[in-house]
Amino acid sequence: MEILLAEDTESIGELLVDVLYSLYKDIHITWKMDGVSALDEYIHNQDKYDIIITDFNMPSLDGGKLAESIKKHGDSVPIFLWSSSSPDDYGDYVGYFTDVIQKDDFDSFKDGSAFHMCMNGEDWDTGGGFRLY
Repeated sequence: MEILLAEDTESIGELLVDVLYSLYKDIHITWKMDGVSALDEYIHNQDKYDIIITDFNMPSLDGGKLAESIKKHGDSVPIFLWSSSSPDDYGDYVGYFTDVIQKDDFDSFKDGSAFHMCMNGEDWDTGGGFRLY
């Protein structure tokens, strides 16, 4: 399973990478420190990634614009917003995310979550919305 992570805060990114490697075997994470680098990586390797995790507030290209750009390529890759921002900040971008996970809730990466279902290749239909963990 290939994961593309877009997170600009090094300590938070390191923590998430450690958590994901402890929960899931046979994964590879490519971590980019901003939305522009993540989009460039995705465009050049879009068949490679199974899941994308992005922060919302990042310099140069935020997570909402990153998700919008990826979805405009017609791709159905699941995109998880991992953020401490208020849901009011997501605006029109909310429809581009498979789900929203708050940064202080690592349980949302475990069994029974939308993320876990996607990691196991299960379909998870948001029904036009998302769950806020």
